[in-house]
Amino acid sequence: MSKTALNMQLTILQNQLKEYGIKVLAFHPGYVRSYIFGEFNPDATIDAIESATGIMNQILKSPAIEEHMFIDYQGNQMNW
Repeated sequence: MSKTALNMQLTILQNQLKEYGIKVLAFHPGYVRSYIFGEFNPDATIDAIESATGIMNQILKSPAIEEHMFIDYQGNQMNW
């Protein structure tokens, strides 16, 4: 439920800020190799640098207000 609440809050925020030209984005970072569960996960598909670089590239594209706000680090639309 917390994920749904977060997504709804971001949608509300986008609706409130669009009149000021502000775009809200919610990113899925991808399946990142990390120690998030206490042990390194070698099965993940990308490293943190690739994820962060992809997210930064999407931000720098300055997507239009009307574009989908839920995307992954490569810019692919995601449903919630």
